[in-house]
Amino acid sequence: MVAPNDPGQEGDKKIFNIPVLYIVKCAQYQHGLRHGDYQRYQQYVTRKLRRMRKSLRFQQGTRSRVVPKKLTPEMVTDARHIILAVFEIERCWAYAMQLRSEANSEHRKKFHMMSRLRKAAKLAQNLNEIMNNVTCCGAQTKLELTAYINWINGLILFEQQEWGKAKELLESVEQIYTGLSSSLDEDLRETYTSRINEIMPQIRYCAYSIGDTSAASDLRDMRAGAEGTLVEEQLDDLLKQMQALQAGSVTEVKWLGATIPVKLDKARVAVLAVQEADEQLARVPSSFTKSMICESVLKVLVEALMAIREEIRLISNADAVAAAGLLTTQSAEKAHSTGIEKLPRLQRLNTYMQYLKLNKTIWRTLYQLDSLITKVAPEHQHPSWNLVTSGYHKPHEFARLYDTVLQNLQEVLSLPGEIEENVDIRTLIKAKILAYKAMKCYYLALAYLRSNRYLECSSLLQRCRSETKEATISLENSALSEAVESEAVPGHKKAFLLDLLKDLEGQIDSEMLACKAGYMLELAAGGTDSTSIEEVNISAALPRTVLKEPLIKSPGEFVPEKVIMRKLTTQPAPLVPFPPEYEAIPVKPAFFDLALNHIEFPEQPSKESAGAGGLTGFVKGLLWGQSRK
Repeated sequence: MVAPNDPGQEGDKKIFNIPVLYIVKCAQYQHGLRHGDYQRYQQYVTRKLRRMRKSLRFQQGTRSRVVPKKLTPEMVTDARHIILAVFEIERCWAYAMQLRSEANSEHRKKFHMMSRLRKAAKLAQNLNEIMNNVTCCGAQTKLELTAYINWINGLILFEQQEWGKAKELLESVEQIYTGLSSSLDEDLRETYTSRINEIMPQIRYCAYSIGDTSAASDLRDMRAGAEGTLVEEQLDDLLKQMQALQAGSVTEVKWLGATIPVKLDKARVAVLAVQEADEQLARVPSSFTKSMICESVLKVLVEALMAIREEIRLISNADAVAAAGLLTTQSAEKAHSTGIEKLPRLQRLNTYMQYLKLNKTIWRTLYQLDSLITKVAPEHQHPSWNLVTSGYHKPHEFARLYDTVLQNLQEVLSLPGEIEENVDIRTLIKAKILAYKAMKCYYLALAYLRSNRYLECSSLLQRCRSETKEATISLENSALSEAVESEAVPGHKKAFLLDLLKDLEGQIDSEMLACKAGYMLELAAGGTDSTSIEEVNISAALPRTVLKEPLIKSPGEFVPEKVIMRKLTTQPAPLVPFPPEYEAIPVKPAFFDLALNHIEFPEQPSKESAGAGGLTGFVKGLLWGQSRK
């Protein structure tokens, strides 16, 4: 990728046009940064520098002794010298980013990170001197090196929270890459565009920190449409920093008529993130973007839940230490009173955070369902645009997503506190569970229909019809207000679900006809057995014992003739169980162990008349032996 120009342009020296950003990006994506692995990339750069120094004969000492060498403009005779200087900066930057990701648990590493960034800035200054004093760099190379040096300097100023200077440098980087992307070929245009997308969130955050309030919404919009691991991680970090600045205003939340104090910083950030996400969800039209917003909020909620549980654990341990008598009387009383006050509040906050997490998980899954429906061809969609017909080739994907919704609703139902005690809330949650069960059953039936398994499809459609009717009755009988529903019952509203179930009930009849038609076509072609759908319907109305067990176990049940004939031809023992069932018996019969206790032996007077020898006889027997009689 290093392109020398015509040597005659500037004396006898070659002028190199080095696509610096393209070389760096290729190395990053191929060696760990595609997945955010900075350590792997830093190790790769270290090995690359060793190989380049060896090939350029620019080694820093020997194996036993290190002699640092500084690259000067007079030494630059090859384009690899420029690339060597760039990758020295890359090594410091990669190590700093690795330390930054580990600084959440070990705060000392933040100082180490700043040290590595300062070293990268010093190396960038040396590279700037080389670029200004050599004549072998073309215009493109100088522009790219200038953008790269400004980016490094802007990055360290950003970490030092010098927002004005950082914003100026990053904006100059954006201008350089914008100009290069418009003047060069399309192969490099995507690389420049990706770097612009990476630095735009930092520019907007600098503007927000200076005082531009509109930059906050811009950052959220960027996160909603972000694609790529590096950009998403960067935006998440910036949003967390921005929310941490605003979190001081959140002191309490109201949920189901109760006021819950919020003292933990991470819990405040999570509450603020949920509020901002709800506002953003109301503005964004795309279902995919909404699912990404919910995904970003879930990360914050998980961190808040971990912090709350850790606080509960510490309070419980303090109470245990006080109860064990390891503290003084005054300290034990203080710890016990503090734990009594804080523990119920933290438990209520933990329940509220769990509900928010389950709520956002359910809505993320529902938005994924909407996004998946929009990708289905119009001829395979129901006229209401909320259902998919049997023409779609992957109905099991919908069944899997609805199963995720059901699992989370079951967890909401098991939350302690107000949800557990309020009967109306639990009734509506159970009604929604029935509605989503009907949807899952419908898509499972379509999956069986796609596999030409018509009997299973018919059974599932009948079950779907019964669950649809039951869910409709439950939803219509629910007396919960819309305000409480939006506050404590996640998922679609009652009105939406009732319309959806009405469309589903009509679609079930259509799919049942398609199932019977497919079955008859296969039966006419001789490709199925003689069991009909009507027989399956009869079997569905009978208890399981009649179908699976021998007839002797169900004497009071009426069994149709077709079922009896099928049992006689398919079951090995249709009338009575054979071999007979085992019965538990004692391990050893009483005859071998206890019979001797009931036997009366004849009397023997001669042995009874012989008296016992006593102590004297016993001693004599020991000394001289027992006398024989």
